[in-house]
Amino acid sequence: MLLLKLAFKNLIGAGVRSWLNIFVLSVSFVVIIWTQGLYNGIWNHSKQLLLSYDVAGGQYWHSGYDTYDVLNINDAYSKVPSQLNEQISLNKAEPILIRQGSIYPAGRMQPVLMKGIDPNQQVSKMPTYLLAESEHPFPILIGKRMAKETKLKKNDTVMIRWRNAKGGFDAAEAKVIDIMMMDVPAIDSGQIWLSYNLLAQMMELSNHATIITLAKNSTPLNLDSNWIYKSQDDLLIDLKTWMSQEKGSAFILYLILMSLAIIGIFDSQIFSLFKRRKEIGTLMALGMTRKKVIQLFTVEGLYNAILASVVGAIYGIPICYWTLKNGINLGDQMENYNFAVSSIIYPVYSVIIIGSTTAIIFLTVTFFSYLPLKRLHKLKPTDALRGKWS
Repeated sequence: MLLLKLAFKNLIGAGVRSWLNIFVLSVSFVVIIWTQGLYNGIWNHSKQLLLSYDVAGGQYWHSGYDTYDVLNINDAYSKVPSQLNEQISLNKAEPILIRQGSIYPAGRMQPVLMKGIDPNQQVSKMPTYLLAESEHPFPILIGKRMAKETKLKKNDTVMIRWRNAKGGFDAAEAKVIDIMMMDVPAIDSGQIWLSYNLLAQMMELSNHATIITLAKNSTPLNLDSNWIYKSQDDLLIDLKTWMSQEKGSAFILYLILMSLAIIGIFDSQIFSLFKRRKEIGTLMALGMTRKKVIQLFTVEGLYNAILASVVGAIYGIPICYWTLKNGINLGDQMENYNFAVSSIIYPVYSVIIIGSTTAIIFLTVTFFSYLPLKRLHKLKPTDALRGKWS
């Protein structure tokens, strides 16, 4: 107990130098925890969006389907496997037919993917029921990014052209019955959604599909070689890769902040050793062992981390609470990312993030506080009293 009191008095007695180290270390505390919470919020929100609107419980892809090969997408279809008929009838699976087409907003041609889906489906949160409620012969749904790209609005009409099953071109006037306000580019940008039966009739491909989306918690079946099962992990791999890259960039920031704090503490320890040589000699002459002296200086360094956590909590908790309630508005810049990320991010803080960050900083500070003290192992009390090193 005496050692702890003495270490605390020595640290506070150092004045401004100690408080500067404590403040810099507290900034590291707050920034690391706040940033980790931000990335957790992005991951949770993006994952939830993808699972709700696109991925669901996983998908079957036709063997010829490739999201990056638009030119051959018209050949990527096959009959819906009979093994899935029961799941489809129970709304546990949803076939989606994808075909190429072109739209002409304001007289400009723009290639699109036409995606046919059952208006009464319950696998995705998309408001496809609006397709069934519309009285227009050719109703379509588009996302907000597609609306921005084409400058189309709700209730606008647009000409659509496609190549039919016989190789000829057909065209029809479609009506945008709603703009889906969702942040999922994978089912938004460059795409229009229409009734599955309408698209199948246009292409003469009844009971055919390009992908089949399963409801959440569905058990995948073994289908023929035309269909490849994609699990949730497979479909979220791009998001995971992007998050890993972003966390790697954030790690550099953590390293810089921690380095600034550690350099300050390390420098303070070395400065204290030289400035307080006579004090060390006096303590050793009064009976304090080298081990106790080393513990004294190490505890002084550890107090930096303890006080930094207290100071960081004073201004960090209000900051984290405010962002937790109000979110962080990143504006339209998030639309440049081809991921399911909304413009307002709500951080998610957890006990694991706070606990692991605190433990890492405490251990790091303790180690670098002890590192300069190895010279004390060979220090003689008489030399210390003279202001010399052995």
